[in-house]
Amino acid sequence: MRILYTHTSSLIGGGNKVLLSLFARLDRKRFQPISVLPEKGPMELELQKLQVPYFILDLRPRAWNKLTAAFLVATLSFKAIRYGVHTLHANDPFTYRLASIAFCIIGG
Repeated sequence: MRILYTHTSSLIGGGNKVLLSLFARLDRKRFQPISVLPEKGPMELELQKLQVPYFILDLRPRAWNKLTAAFLVATLSFKAIRYGVHTLHANDPFTYRLASIAFCIIGG
């Protein structure tokens, strides 16, 4: 099962430390994590060490206009299809908004 994890930060803080610990212990035969980072940062190196694929797409709330939000949803939908994602896990209370819309569109 491929699980897409969204992040609010590319820094190594409390939530990301816990998530990295989870990734290190996941049974990779059953669960394949993929991360979405909002920007370049230290989290990239840690994901590379754990061989967790990731891509950068800033899903953090901001003053989106309809065009920007539609672009982010379309991009995330395309990436989720490309990676064959089955499940979405928002690692924070913010990035789930656009990610949820993208998953509804692809039938996740």
